[in-house]
Amino acid sequence: MKKQLLAFAITLGVLIIAVSAWVITQSFREKKINSATENLEATEQTTITVPENKSLVKRIQNGKKLLGTDQFAEAANELATAIVENPAKITPLILLAEAQIQLGEFEKAQKNLIAAEQLDAIHPDIFILRGMLFLRQNKFTEAEQEFE
Repeated sequence: MKKQLLAFAITLGVLIIAVSAWVITQSFREKKINSATENLEATEQTTITVPENKSLVKRIQNGKKLLGTDQFAEAANELATAIVENPAKITPLILLAEAQIQLGEFEKAQKNLIAAEQLDAIHPDIFILRGMLFLRQNKFTEAEQEFE
């Protein structure tokens, strides 16, 4: 009985940490999106001559917007197209992994997190999403390690 209560308490603690991390991430993401959108709008005026970048930026913005409205499949399609346009950009990889986690496509999400990690091994969103991935798979010990 004590072991079950301890296991439940640990699981609950990990879940609380994960939810807190997710809430913090969403808050930061909203701030980043607002700031990035303002910067991109200013940048778009000076980079009109580069249609690939403008298309990529619009795809990423649209993918973020779709994620924010829980349209995960549509977001995944938009972000996958952005990755095809520029596979060396970390943002669409991370966002695509987030959409795939929400869709339950855990293997695909893991592959995209690995690809993102190869571009930036210390990007904080990678650890948060990998923790969320483990939580969704009921791998609580691994999730806890990612959130540390």
